[in-house]
Amino acid sequence: MLTICVSIAFDAAHYIPGHEKCGNVHGHTYRVEVEVTGELKEGMIMDFSDLEAAVKDIIGKYDHNLLNRYMENPTCENMCLKIFEELKGKGLNVVRLRVYETPEKWAEIKV
Repeated sequence: MLTICVSIAFDAAHYIPGHEKCGNVHGHTYRVEVEVTGELKEGMIMDFSDLEAAVKDIIGKYDHNLLNRYMENPTCENMCLKIFEELKGKGLNVVRLRVYETPEKWAEIKV
């Protein structure tokens, strides 16, 4: 199976309601990796710039923003699910999506 991937970073703040350590507003530099698969058409699954634009269209609203404005409990896992659902809603055949909260910590969906 052939896949392509884009990786895009953004900065955002959040707090985790009721969490002892993360209950205060704090920020991260997030990184989102999206892998899609599909049939080759003219040698490509899809143009990298089209995939990048689709991902940026979704995560652009989060950049330099408070994630709690978009979800009640903005854990890395919930962000991963939300971004995945939005990409699938755009008709993309996402086979893996990973959201890094830090370079060492991430949540992932694999199909």
